[in-house]
Amino acid sequence: MDKIIEDSPTTQTAKGNLLEPKFFLRLHCVAVCYDKSTKKILIMKRSSKREKYPDKWEFGCAKAVLERSLNEQIEQEYYNDFGVKIKVVCDEEREDKQPIPLALYEVESEQGKDKGVISLAEVVETYKKSDFKENEKHSEVRWISREEVDTFKEDTVKDFKNTLKLAFAKMEEMYGNTDE
Repeated sequence: MDKIIEDSPTTQTAKGNLLEPKFFLRLHCVAVCYDKSTKKILIMKRSSKREKYPDKWEFGCAKAVLERSLNEQIEQEYYNDFGVKIKVVCDEEREDKQPIPLALYEVESEQGKDKGVISLAEVVETYKKSDFKENEKHSEVRWISREEVDTFKEDTVKDFKNTLKLAFAKMEEMYGNTDE
């Protein structure tokens, strides 16, 4: 057993000098934040200082941690990063209420390919663009309507428009026609 562990690929941990086997998963948790009353989705522009995907529009992202549920982590990170209060849409039929996935994705990282899950989150308090404070991760936020999706010409992360379409379809399924 010691030989197997010794021969396993290792990586430096964030804690310092400890080495751990490289068999771990980093899970990115994207919340597509929507305003039920305006039927719009909040999108975020990555900072030009970001190493990956600078100046591209996306939905923000939280990283899963062992100490909190996915819901708590997503809601906390979005509040910290954007000042937006959200409630992640969960499967209420299950005892273990977890986010309902819209889509799964992979993103390149220094460890290989990180995995990601995209879910919906309802904005629970009025949120204006002026509530956002530029930071090292993001430079801008804005709201987008269903009608703007196909004509949106800005630079975006992969599958951005597909994700918007999925989110608007899910909102319609949950709340009725979003075009009213």
